Amino acid sequence: MRESSPGPSSSQREAEESLRRMNEALLVSSVRQQELAEQARKAEERMAAALSYAENIIETVREPLVVLDASLRVVSVNRSFYRTFQVTPEETQGRLIYDLGNRQWDIPRLRELLEGILRQATEFNDFEVTQAFEHLGTRTMLLNARRISREGNLHELILLAIEDITERERDHEALREAHELLAKHARQLDAIVQQRTARLQETVGDLEAFSYSVAHDLRAPLRAMQGYAEELLKEPGLSAQGLIFLQRIVRAAARLDRLTREVLAYSQLARGGVKLERVDVDKLALAIVEQYPGICGHKINIDIASPLMPVLAQESLLTQVLSNLLVNACKFVAPGVSPRIVVRTEALGEFVRLWVEDNGIGIDAEHHDRLFKIFGRIHPDQKYEGTGIGLAIVKKAVERMDGTVGFVSEPGKGTRFWAELKMA
Repeated sequence: MRESSPGPSSSQREAEESLRRMNEALLVSSVRQQELAEQARKAEERMAAALSYAENIIETVREPLVVLDASLRVVSVNRSFYRTFQVTPEETQGRLIYDLGNRQWDIPRLRELLEGILRQATEFNDFEVTQAFEHLGTRTMLLNARRISREGNLHELILLAIEDITERERDHEALREAHELLAKHARQLDAIVQQRTARLQETVGDLEAFSYSVAHDLRAPLRAMQGYAEELLKEPGLSAQGLIFLQRIVRAAARLDRLTREVLAYSQLARGGVKLERVDVDKLALAIVEQYPGICGHKINIDIASPLMPVLAQESLLTQVLSNLLVNACKFVAPGVSPRIVVRTEALGEFVRLWVEDNGIGIDAEHHDRLFKIFGRIHPDQKYEGTGIGLAIVKKAVERMDGTVGFVSEPGKGTRFWAELKMA
């Protein structure tokens, strides 16, 4: 009978189990390392693809771009940087930013700002610097920079964007100089205009004073001439022709006296001050119709569309306006026609338009532009007597009261004059 062999001891079994577990751990570790290696490889591929993509984007940017590391050395630049600053990759890659181009980029303030970005995670925009370059001369640049973080502080990067604004600054300077030159010329022109305006005002004042003096001094001898002629007409024994001559003298003197009065009125309009106040147009129109000899004839039909709205005016000037318009409306009618006149007002916002409408002969379109000019007569004296100043007085008086004047007319269908003044 054989003896059975003894089994493995407990220590042997423990050793075998430990070895088995170690082999399993080694196997798992190997697999894990392979997985990590694969993940690292894929991560590197993704990083390379991302960097390639970023570099492609950077290359498409028209402005020069520089990527710096944490020691402010150049990591990469785009083609625009090479082209703009006329440097080569050998003169750029791995070089300190302030060593580029024989230290042409050694700008203390720029270095301070870039180091501040790394220390404080800040950024700067629109830092303007003017620098001299060997191949380019003096250039003005606008710099913008910000930090780019990659996997912690070991991979801190700075992206520096550069915009050359030299030409733009030159254009701005040229524009500023042009503005200064224009302002200087404008000041000189303004001084010349002021001098000429002062001389013109002095001349106009002298002419107004002269016309006033002439018109005023003419009236005395005209009245004497008219008075003597009227006295001679009373003398008996005058011949028929002498009687005709004296009557012509009386009429001519009267007409010249009326002309001088209107010239005086026109010159006074230009010289006197104007104070605007509330004027009762209704009351004023009635008074003019009742009192003016050239208006209150028994064959004249004047319709005042009461109540007329009050205006801001000077009563004496508005009296001249209304009386001249009414006299004209009475005078310029066809032979055998009785004048029919309407005086009315209408509101136009903050203004009142005062109308004087007649059934007269009307005004041809070819004469419209002459109507308000002084001595701008459009009808011969033989048919319609006048001086040619009345409507010029109307226009000047209305304008002195900050108003406007105009008319609507058609030959044979009458005329409608209007004066527009501020509402009281």
